[in-house]
Amino acid sequence: MTTAVLPTAKYDSINVEAMENWLKELESGETLQGQSRLHTVRHDGTEELCCLGVVSRQLAPVLNLSVLNDGFRVTYADNAGLPVGAVLEHLGIPESHRQWLDTGWTIRVRIDEDTADALNQTYNAVLFSTNEMIGVQTLNDRGIPFTKIAALLRKEFLNA
Repeated sequence: MTTAVLPTAKYDSINVEAMENWLKELESGETLQGQSRLHTVRHDGTEELCCLGVVSRQLAPVLNLSVLNDGFRVTYADNAGLPVGAVLEHLGIPESHRQWLDTGWTIRVRIDEDTADALNQTYNAVLFSTNEMIGVQTLNDRGIPFTKIAALLRKEFLNA
């Protein structure tokens, strides 16, 4: 039996195991991608999560975050739209890649040419360029698939 070898981190602060667990779920295709909230519950009971909702759900028990499901949305430590700082702290996201947005934190990554083009198409304007730092919630809410977001996160924070 072989043991999976974890990649190494590009920054000393990165929690490689937590990052890898998050990225594997994003890449798995098992979680339905939603927008505008960390975690939404549809009328039929189907759950949708944004990329930051996936990691918030994963880390809630580890960080002892309060979780409230009101039948429409799930909040983590009273946040519905963006994760709390403890999530980014646990992941070891460097300050240079954190951004505060009104109600919570996002993680910024550099985008590639394909992602810049896809974003520009969604806005019907040239607003983004290659290597620009963008919050992953923007990528998620503009329809960039989980697999692409995971690839950008992997490239930004881990050595393959």
